Amino acid sequence: MSELALQLIAKEKKEKTGYLDIGRCGLTPDNPRLEEVWEALGELVHLEGLVFSNEWYEWNENKNEFIKKISQNKGDKNLLEAIPIVLKKLIELQKLVIGGWYNYKWHIKKLENVDTLIHLQQF
Repeated sequence: MSELALQLIAKEKKEKTGYLDIGRCGLTPDNPRLEEVWEALGELVHLEGLVFSNEWYEWNENKNEFIKKISQNKGDKNLLEAIPIVLKKLIELQKLVIGGWYNYKWHIKKLENVDTLIHLQQF
């Protein structure tokens, strides 16, 4: 399923929208192409928003409530065990959505590789 992530990264590299959703792209520790995905992702230094999660909640100020969001992608679920080191290159990031779900927990144990993200406003 990493092929989907690589396609989405290539599309963002070309279009430069500043936002990338690579949730539900089968990003798991045993994925043989994971390093290739991280390498390609590191080229998107312009990104301001990045989603790794399959599902998440976002605060909606107009409705004064959290709204459930689901990745637009239709691949296998992501399951990360660490925050990718490649994030250190994405210094323009303002929003990072990276986490499991209450019944599908990820195993990220350390808050690392985000120390260079000085513009980060949502995490």
